[in-house]
Amino acid sequence: MEGPDMSHGEDHKADSLICAHAFSGDRPVLYVYREADGFWNFTCGGTDHDNREDVLPVCHGCALEENELAEALEGLQPGYEASRDSVEHAWRFERNDLEAGN
Repeated sequence: MEGPDMSHGEDHKADSLICAHAFSGDRPVLYVYREADGFWNFTCGGTDHDNREDVLPVCHGCALEENELAEALEGLQPGYEASRDSVEHAWRFERNDLEAGN
């Protein structure tokens, strides 16, 4: 699959997942979720991620940088999510109720 260079060099750890749509550049990242343990998930926000091939391991710093998200999402705390309707819209931040145990 063609996509940006988010390779996992020696200094990079695959500590996140990114959907194949965002990885390939077919769709922008519109939803980011940071699990309670700090693990990051980057997706296009679509509901068509049906199997394991639809997500790829990636270094979260590489995903943030490649998708120009570092400044907007640098303060996203574990257990929180960020979403936006399009790249022209502002990010919305909220606590993920499932992570909070509610």
